[in-house]
Amino acid sequence: MLQSTVHYGIHFGLPLVVAIVFYKDNWLKAYAIMILGMLIDLDHLLSKPHFVILIVAVSIFIHSTPTTLL
Repeated sequence: MLQSTVHYGIHFGLPLVVAIVFYKDNWLKAYAIMILGMLIDLDHLLSKPHFVILIVAVSIFIHSTPTTLL
């Protein structure tokens, strides 16, 4: 229960804090944009999880390579 509370608290509470601190005049608009940005990921709830080793390996390689070598 605590894990879920913290998880969703961060998802909805942290954007509220960021909006209030950094966008004092337009905090409601900034907060709405950040919350609506989470709608992009709702398709993940409907999709079937899959694991493709090649994609994971390439992703790990790209993220572990220093940008100076790219």
